[in-house]
Amino acid sequence: MGRKNGITSEAKIEIETNDKLMSREHIKIEAVQYNKGEYNYLLSDNGSKNQTRHNSHYLNQGEIIVLRDKDEIEIGNTKIQFNK
Repeated sequence: MGRKNGITSEAKIEIETNDKLMSREHIKIEAVQYNKGEYNYLLSDNGSKNQTRHNSHYLNQGEIIVLRDKDEIEIGNTKIQFNK
């Protein structure tokens, strides 16, 4: 997931924004099935220059967070609320 930027972004979800602090491929959210029909959603920073915040805390390099309903993700100056 990242900033929409013409044809150069390979993000599967592109956000149309003027937020230049958001990278073109800023974060990764992966759905991982752990039980029949049940999923965990895993958040990680995709090596962005301006880092990612989860509920106001910066993610460390390589850190993976299990997202919960209503968690807040900040990429650049943009805030996103995760809803299952």
